Amino acid sequence: MPADHRTATAEEIRRLITSCPVCGKNELTGHRFSLLASQVAEKQTEELDAFFRLYKERRWEELSKIREFNGSANAAIVDVLFCGSRGCAFVTRDPFELYDAAELLDLVVLSEEEAQSVLALPMELHEL
Repeated sequence: MPADHRTATAEEIRRLITSCPVCGKNELTGHRFSLLASQVAEKQTEELDAFFRLYKERRWEELSKIREFNGSANAAIVDVLFCGSRGCAFVTRDPFELYDAAELLDLVVLSEEEAQSVLALPMELHEL
């Protein structure tokens, strides 16, 4: 992920998540984040339904294999945020419209076991 995109993503995460749901701190400095999955969300499709089903069922490994994106359509994005060895996953609506803001749709705190399995997935963690 290019540095300018990481910076924009970090700023968006700070806007959407004002305090860490794991440690409760209002400052996210020292926390790490990564994109877990993305899906085009232009209209209701079987793929989009499957994407949200995997999220709700907390099937992180399967979900992490979905990386669909279209710059001219809205997207559903699942990111993970880590505080030490614990973390959370959250899904946002990422609009393609220039003046529309991303919206937090859902957030779940990961169990320690889940956090460790997600950390073991191939992904690049970035500092907030």
